[in-house]
Amino acid sequence: MINHIQLREYIIRPSLKPLNLWEENSEELIIMTCAHETLGGTFLHELRGPACGIYEEEPATYKWVWDKIFSDFDKNCDPRNKLSDRILKSIGRPLATIPEIELIIGNLYYATIMCRLRYACVKEPIPDSKDIKGLAQYYKMFYNSSKGKATVIEVIDNYQLYLRGR
Repeated sequence: MINHIQLREYIIRPSLKPLNLWEENSEELIIMTCAHETLGGTFLHELRGPACGIYEEEPATYKWVWDKIFSDFDKNCDPRNKLSDRILKSIGRPLATIPEIELIIGNLYYATIMCRLRYACVKEPIPDSKDIKGLAQYYKMFYNSSKGKATVIEVIDNYQLYLRGR
């Protein structure tokens, strides 16, 4: 399990702040996502499925997020300030030279950026960082979906266990 304080300090903030993607609410939602999806980073690949990384992103979701970045986020940007280019610069290598699974499993900065961007594609604002039930409902609705196995209660329980370090 990855210590949640160190995940915040050494991974989430340094990867998201330079891209202007960090806020307290999104940080807590990302922590909750990691807590539930992989029990705080205990697993790097879904045991019975395609999802990978500490946030268990599925390959289809990964592709969908990248398509959204290029079509929505970069559409009206100054060509010198495209989010996609800033993300690629932050990982230090051209995307085409790195297998997607390596990026999501082996690069915690990149996995965190992709998790945050998954939530950035949602129009509804992220609930307040102190609204644990609201964050769990948001996670369930927009990350796990109605088809996912998670329940709001399980998400809250895993989040609380993760914060206690178990």
